[in-house]
Amino acid sequence: MRSTLIALALATLSQVALADRALGKQKFSDGKVKYAAGDYRGAAELFEAAYHEDPDPAYIFNVGQAYRRSAEAKSAGTSHECQKAMFAYKKFLAQMPDAPNKVEVDGYIKETTACAGPLATELIEPVRVKPDKPIDRPIEKPIPRPVEHAGTSTLQWTGIGVGAVGVLVLGVGIYYTKLGHDTASEHDELVVQVKRNELTGARREAALTRIQTLENKGPDQNTRAYAGWLIGGGLVLGGALLYVLGEAKPQEHALVVAPSKDGAMVLGSFRF
Repeated sequence: MRSTLIALALATLSQVALADRALGKQKFSDGKVKYAAGDYRGAAELFEAAYHEDPDPAYIFNVGQAYRRSAEAKSAGTSHECQKAMFAYKKFLAQMPDAPNKVEVDGYIKETTACAGPLATELIEPVRVKPDKPIDRPIEKPIPRPVEHAGTSTLQWTGIGVGAVGVLVLGVGIYYTKLGHDTASEHDELVVQVKRNELTGARREAALTRIQTLENKGPDQNTRAYAGWLIGGGLVLGGALLYVLGEAKPQEHALVVAPSKDGAMVLGSFRF
């Protein structure tokens, strides 16, 4: 009877542990959504809740990541976020002293300690964790991932727009260049015919009138062609320069730690 009760108790504890892990994983997933949306404070609170349900070091590491990013996203009043990030990183290393990303975490601790200022020496309320919860899942070696591009910046879109206008203006220049060439060809042909006396009477008079018209139109067409080439070329070059100057910087990876079936994967943050 006693052994049966013990077996039932162990089974119950096992089911509770599985439920806690599932709840922790769900809160972690919800936190990742907020993190990706830029709500770092909300993400940190969900990661803390995940750690409360299942004290996996991966979760407390992400608490530090979220608070650090929250501090970076603000222009002032970041001391408290830096303080919380610092304590989260220290708690992570206390649980995982041989963590594969220890060098990076040490760097984060130095960064957030400096940011926290006087608050770095003050104690904060620790994340509450359910008692008697074993930490039995190691963190695996970091998995290298390429740095993601931050996307097309506003300056780059401006450069694209300026370049597109430049292409249109170049098209106008090409049109007037061809028009001017056709005008010059017709003018020269009529002049030759008149000089050779190939035209007589009304045809000669009409040719002379046409020659005068072409001589008036030619310079205007050439001016428009030159302006199109000059302005269009300048806009295209200016657009290309704006695009290069506005090249977006690589962004730090979003969530870098995720629990797996046999452990947790640390995907380290990349900074340039």
